[in-house]
Amino acid sequence: MVVYNKYLIIGNGVAGIYCAFNIRMRDRKGEITIVTDENYPFYSRPLITDVMTGKKQADDIVLLPENGYKRYGFTLMKGVQVKKAVFKERCVTTTAGKQRFDRLVFAAGAVPKKIPFEGEGIFYVRTLEDAERIRAYLPKVKKAVVFGGGPIGIKAAYALMTAGIPVNIIISSSQMLSRVLDERSSHYLQVLFEQNGARFWFNSDIKEIVRRKKGLKGIVTDKGEMVPGDILIVGKGVNPNLDIVRNAGVRIDKGILVDDYMETNCEGVYAAGDVAQAKVVTNSNQQSAISNQPSAGSSLSLQGAQHHGGLSLRAQRGNLTNRIATAMPRDDSKMLNVEHRTLNVELASPPFKDVLSLWPVGAEQGKIAGQNMAGGKRVYGGGVGSNSIEYFGLKAISMGITRGEGCEAVLFERDGIYRRYLFDGERLVGAILVGDINDAGVLLHAIRQALPVRGILQSAISSQRSAFPFQSLRGAERRGGLSLRAQRGNLTNGLPLPLRRDCDDNKDSAPRTSEIDSPLSALRSQLSMEVLF
Repeated sequence: MVVYNKYLIIGNGVAGIYCAFNIRMRDRKGEITIVTDENYPFYSRPLITDVMTGKKQADDIVLLPENGYKRYGFTLMKGVQVKKAVFKERCVTTTAGKQRFDRLVFAAGAVPKKIPFEGEGIFYVRTLEDAERIRAYLPKVKKAVVFGGGPIGIKAAYALMTAGIPVNIIISSSQMLSRVLDERSSHYLQVLFEQNGARFWFNSDIKEIVRRKKGLKGIVTDKGEMVPGDILIVGKGVNPNLDIVRNAGVRIDKGILVDDYMETNCEGVYAAGDVAQAKVVTNSNQQSAISNQPSAGSSLSLQGAQHHGGLSLRAQRGNLTNRIATAMPRDDSKMLNVEHRTLNVELASPPFKDVLSLWPVGAEQGKIAGQNMAGGKRVYGGGVGSNSIEYFGLKAISMGITRGEGCEAVLFERDGIYRRYLFDGERLVGAILVGDINDAGVLLHAIRQALPVRGILQSAISSQRSAFPFQSLRGAERRGGLSLRAQRGNLTNGLPLPLRRDCDDNKDSAPRTSEIDSPLSALRSQLSMEVLF
């Protein structure tokens, strides 16, 4: 059977859902079909580790119940796999039959990076179904092994630890979160994890899986060390889900290449989210383009400004920061300094395109794709790599370039607070905040808009008056110079008013505000999520 769709969305994640809602804003009647190989409606992927440990049930993290799809005129095809796509023929073959379309967005997300081992006790944590399988297995587990020191692996390890399960963490690199934090800020988190019972094996890989008669006994690393554990959770990152489209007619590099309108080289075919290789403003993957040659005046000490209160960053003086500060090695001569270095011109040479597997980026790309599929002409401004985390009460956020080789770096460190600002001339290109993440949104805006904020920072330091070096930006916002106030609401915000009213009034067939907003509140806290309609 062949079914016709005006709009066909492959993928039911954040990019696909935001695409669907933005199509509906412009086209009230067009057929919108969403195809997903998962068996759940749209849910909060960042919260699946709570389901994994039993802290939440699957229904608790569903953001758009199935009656919500019906209310907005979306046809949801769950548990359906795409077998073949020929975009020039406007046809997709699925396990439920052929789907023809006028316009399509491919937003099929990402798949976990696999290891060459399988069998009982080995799990990946990517989908809600993965989380439920792990939860069913956990009663057998006395100790866990997590392989991977990136956001996925560390988040899984933290969830297990807070559920009372001791965790051994194997990491291929020399630090945790190496693509998110620099070595110094990473050490803050390492201290907390170790204080809470975690053990780390750095610069290690898996050589062998050791089994009992039933289940796992442990892992042997490539260094010959035995790491005990009854379960292995692999969190080595993800790859774009591209197998379906490799012969479909679209151009592929790291991901599906798209233009400023999120459209591929096939007219009427768009891509968004984890599969899309789109314009980026700046992120850590650009670091390979940076040179590392110091310029004249390579070090200027600003330690005095700190001791006179010039950079009092509202240090949080409590048990947490005292515990971290005591554990961290101190070198007062390097607590606050500026290093002058030059940047290779490639860093600022547009356009730079990359795949950013981040929820806010996927939402924004889905929004742009949806509006353009429905006849708009919105330009995607480009993504900024950013990660926000909170473990054991310690908050941290990184954005843009995080390592800083070749950048001009301004650092602050005291009493469990760590800040690192990275500059290309006057332009902020990256930042890492640990312990105090106030005004992270202002910094992200400064990076995204390439604002010349270095002078603001230096002025604040020299005058020894500012608690936050970028406070001047807030004044500009209040005067209307910057639009920085994130629009916070639920998924119905931005829809035409009649649709919002219908959704809120019809409680039998539409998701209530509380049903959607409750899990979104957790997302905002964790990801500084903006509603992007």
